[in-house]
Amino acid sequence: MQLYKAYKANGSPLGFLEPRNEEKLNSNVYLKAVTCFVIDKNTNKILLEKRTSKGMNPDQYDLVSGHVNGTEVGIQAMIRELQEEVGIQVEESSANIIKISESIPMSFESKGKLKKFFVEFFCLPRNSTDLTLQESEVDSIEWVDMEEAFRMMQQGETKFPKDFDYEPIFRKVMEVCLGKNKICIEKNK
Repeated sequence: MQLYKAYKANGSPLGFLEPRNEEKLNSNVYLKAVTCFVIDKNTNKILLEKRTSKGMNPDQYDLVSGHVNGTEVGIQAMIRELQEEVGIQVEESSANIIKISESIPMSFESKGKLKKFFVEFFCLPRNSTDLTLQESEVDSIEWVDMEEAFRMMQQGETKFPKDFDYEPIFRKVMEVCLGKNKICIEKNK
């Protein structure tokens, strides 16, 4: 059975819960999540998913994202989500993924409820736009200019909270695109 780890606002663990109980979380409980800027190295465009009409964040734009399950750590969850949602093979993602942030507390509204997560951000630069969508979660995809993707996140046109200070994250994404990612790679190991 799949379980999520639950945490207090200070990051200390509370234990595990079943996904079906996620709707019953009180406002002081956080889960862990991962999200990834998949970047086409040829155009510097960022992949945005349009979520299906069911599940978390229905009909909203998103990066490849998901919960950290059970005993997974962030990088494992991100590699799994990349394979599940868009068909990026484990060998490619594990060799090229770059962690760009530690767990950042964020609140998301989904289906009229506020959910809190500690989110780890990653980048995956790649030479291909060839993907296989998980139709149960992803309705469609778009490759969006980097500046437009950033603007959409800041303006609340994605699942990400509006008015959050994304600048440090965006700077690191741009560094990855410009090839200045040696520091990020070393921090990821």
